[in-house]
Amino acid sequence: MERCASTCLSLGCGANLVRSIWDISRAEMAGLYDVDANVLDRSDDPARDLSRLAGISRLMTDSRAYLKTCISWRREITEKQDQDAQLVDSPASQDGSL
Repeated sequence: MERCASTCLSLGCGANLVRSIWDISRAEMAGLYDVDANVLDRSDDPARDLSRLAGISRLMTDSRAYLKTCISWRREITEKQDQDAQLVDSPASQDGSL
């Protein structure tokens, strides 16, 4: 949990500055997700686990919904980046036919 503490501090949820989940952008949540993506991708409840990484002690229904949209957005962005990388690495792009 040491990494969690440093991540929380970088998000501003440390003892000196308390932020609501609504103050944490989906891009920040995506970055936090990326830190432990391997674990969160296998989690039974990634929203709950992501909330713990963000230092959120109680996960309310609306907070869970927000985290789920952040996770979905992050996955969509990652898929798009993977598809773009595959296009760049494809043989057709290397021979100039694209």
